[in-house]
Amino acid sequence: STDGWALRAEILTALERPAEARAAYTAWLTHDPQSVPAREGVARSLLDEGRAAEALEFLKAQITPGSASETLYLLEAEAESGLGHPDAAVTIVEAGLGAFPEGASLWGRRADLAFAREDWATAGRAYAKALKGNPKNVEWLLGAATAAQKLGRGAEALAFLTSASEAAPDRASVWVALGAALLSEHRAADAIRSFDRAKQLDPASEAARDGARVAEAQLRDERVESLAREAALLEAKLGRPVTRNDLLVQLQIPLDTLDSVMESLGRVPSVDLRSLGPAEWAALERA
Repeated sequence: STDGWALRAEILTALERPAEARAAYTAWLTHDPQSVPAREGVARSLLDEGRAAEALEFLKAQITPGSASETLYLLEAEAESGLGHPDAAVTIVEAGLGAFPEGASLWGRRADLAFAREDWATAGRAYAKALKGNPKNVEWLLGAATAAQKLGRGAEALAFLTSASEAAPDRASVWVALGAALLSEHRAADAIRSFDRAKQLDPASEAARDGARVAEAQLRDERVESLAREAALLEAKLGRPVTRNDLLVQLQIPLDTLDSVMESLGRVPSVDLRSLGPAEWAALERA
């Protein structure tokens, strides 16, 4: 019976026995020539066997107006890609989107094809469309983040990666990617927390360890720069160059940071008291 062949085909597919699965799908299709799952199964099995040319020939006969599915278009695009025809794969996916304009999987495949070509603008738009249908797809979120980064949209990339960390909180590579994005936005303290989370999930992750080291160095540099600005304000208040003792006593800068602050102070422009804003005046009063 049709149900029997369908069950046999699904079991053989799950067991990763594509040749036997294809025979079962073919028998199912013989009993029910209009069955979309059976047609999809035959094509999928051929691709799993590495027979992309035969899969493509089969699929071209199956995709007709009103009788196709999103999956059939995706399988045909996969066959074209497997044969080294990326332009044809794009054409097939766009035809699928003409038939299924809200098809999240088709938009995701269109984005992946653009990503492979480093067409970041097209990839970004397509991932956004795909994510409307499946907002928790981690691979699409990561792809969208990369496209946004390549286009110089750091805040947008950070939003995608934050969503990815929420969708896959136990995936170390996601936390590494989030940490790197936070670093690029000069949020070293938050980046350290992301890299630490990645190290908890995967203690062997070199990317997490390296990222944490870079973030810690950035955090130290940011702290030194902040203290150097405070020292410049103190110079403006005193009307003379500050000494090491001034920094130790009046600003209470730690001794192990003192040399770095003095060095950084030499790169900080002199402060014009007339240009100070309210926050800087408040800092000056505290100095």
